[in-house]
Amino acid sequence: MALANVISGEEQAVIEPTPEFPHNPAATAAAQYDSAQHRASPGDIMKRIAVSLAVSAVAVLGGTGVASAAGHPTSNFGDRISGGAVGGTLTWYNRSVGVSGYVRDDAGSGNTTVTFEFRQAGTLFDVQTRTAANDYKTFGWTEPGPSGGFSRVDIYLGHGTGKILVASVPRKV
Repeated sequence: MALANVISGEEQAVIEPTPEFPHNPAATAAAQYDSAQHRASPGDIMKRIAVSLAVSAVAVLGGTGVASAAGHPTSNFGDRISGGAVGGTLTWYNRSVGVSGYVRDDAGSGNTTVTFEFRQAGTLFDVQTRTAANDYKTFGWTEPGPSGGFSRVDIYLGHGTGKILVASVPRKV
C-alpha cells in the first residue's frame, strides 16, 4: 500500500495491484468467453443439445408420469401358488390400463407365467403374459383399451399350460 498526497494536503491510502494479482481475472474471463466473440465448436453444440434434450425429457416424462398416476384410481393384486407368485398394481386410465408388478418363480418348479386377460363386459380384447424362470422379474406397460375402457382384468398364474385364476379385478372409477 502506498500513501499519496491529495490536493487537500492530507495523506490517503492508495491500493496498488500486488504482483500475484496484476489484473482482474473475472474481467479477463468475461472478455474471453463473451458470447459475441466466443465460437463454440460443433462438438460443444452437440453436447449442449444432448444435455438440453435429456433435461427436457426428464422434466416432461418424469413430471407427467407422477401427476398422471397420482390422479387415477388403482387396484392392487397379488397371490401365490406352489412354486411361484405374482403381485402388482393396475392403474385405471380413461381407456387404457397401466400394469406394473412382478412374477416370481421358485427354483425347481419350472417356469411361472402370469397371464393378463383384458375384458370389456364379456368380450376378451387382449392377452399379455410375463414369465420368470428360477427368477424374480418385474414388468410394467400400459395396455391400450377400447372406447369406454376395460371393465375387468383377469389375472392367472401357472406353470406350463396349467393356470389358476388368482384375481378378477373390476374397473375402478
